Amino acid sequence: MKPIETEYNGDLFRSRLEARWAVFFRTLNIVYEYEKEGFDIDGVRYLPDFFLPDYSCWVEIKPDSISEKEYIKINAFAKATKDKFILISGTPKEGHYTVRMLANGNLDTELLENLPVDDFTLALARRSSEPELCLLCEHCAFNLIDKSTDDGERWPITMGLEIAYNTASQERFENR
Repeated sequence: MKPIETEYNGDLFRSRLEARWAVFFRTLNIVYEYEKEGFDIDGVRYLPDFFLPDYSCWVEIKPDSISEKEYIKINAFAKATKDKFILISGTPKEGHYTVRMLANGNLDTELLENLPVDDFTLALARRSSEPELCLLCEHCAFNLIDKSTDDGERWPITMGLEIAYNTASQERFENR
């Protein structure tokens, strides 16, 4: 199925899926820059979907599946940058996406095949006055701001995520 270019909040997204994630981020007051800059990594051109400046984190959005060739290209970029990098596959709806942290999490292609489908979900922590974006798995949480980990019980909360999921799925975009 061919992606549908979608306009939202002044940006023209290459797909509805990317636009839905932009709605999700915006609902949570997560500042993002869409397709901030392109890179050349060993002769391979790459343009990440989002940059989250408050977290120094690149985000690539993909539909439910990703080819090994795409994954290798994405992981090469993740390893070449000193910033954090996460790959989100699926739609912004609870239980309908997976999150993988690349480079710093040392996820290589061969490991990808052996990981459970639900590695991480997004979570928010409120250890300070501002929510902090975290990756949450069954056993721990990883804070994208300070790279700290926790047992997942003391600070990650999902308050606000349900609103963001609903807002993203209910957004009606104008056709281009």
